[in-house]
Amino acid sequence: EEVHRKPTNPYSVYRRQAMIKYMMDCSWSQILQSFDFYMNSCDESSAPKCLAGYQSSLHIASRFNMETFRSKFFESLIKFCKFDNTHKVTLKEVESIKCLSIVCLIEGNHIRQDWAQVA
Repeated sequence: EEVHRKPTNPYSVYRRQAMIKYMMDCSWSQILQSFDFYMNSCDESSAPKCLAGYQSSLHIASRFNMETFRSKFFESLIKFCKFDNTHKVTLKEVESIKCLSIVCLIEGNHIRQDWAQVA
């Protein structure tokens, strides 16, 4: 008689802070460079995919108190919002502002000194 087991999920939620911090410490600059390059070179319809990466990265950095990582990602995201320019606003800039707003709404208690960049 065969025993039927549920298949195990190859993906699991991993919450060990030390391991996640180590992985992000090793790779955050490459991740940021990839997102930055893609946002500069993509068309407006592809920007939301990249902005989802920004949102996820900022979530990890905020929740695990990774100050440098969080600060650099905020700087990069704010750069794409282009608040200081007076030209016609593009869809990519609007999507960036929406992403920044969502991150601030969700991660507001964990942003700390990076609120100064947002304001």
